[in-house]
Amino acid sequence: MAQNKLHGFRVPQDIFRLGVCVAHVDEDIIVDPAGYIYPCWAFTGNTKFAKGLLKSDGSVEIINRALLAKNASLAWKNDECKNCSYLPLCFGGCRFFLFWMENHLVQKSAERKHIKRQLILLKTLFNM
Repeated sequence: MAQNKLHGFRVPQDIFRLGVCVAHVDEDIIVDPAGYIYPCWAFTGNTKFAKGLLKSDGSVEIINRALLAKNASLAWKNDECKNCSYLPLCFGGCRFFLFWMENHLVQKSAERKHIKRQLILLKTLFNM
């Protein structure tokens, strides 16, 4: 992060508080060859899921406000998620899988059972 600031790039702290999912951070962008901006690489190529369009002058035109990061982050802002010990691993679940399996992007996804199974498997594999 210090290197980025040294070279003049502004790095929002939110990036480091919300984990690695790009759907939660508008500064992280996925751009296709036509200039469409997506919340996640899994949606790339389907312009129905484009949240913006990168113009030739470098500006961004927002074309779907529902796909902005503030809406993706609503998925975990509920009592169930806030009180869950798996929140740092999940943050309400994957937006792509949620849409694929349940046809919506904003509500929480039931990731707890999957994360628990993965942790049990890791513990078994590594005799932890």
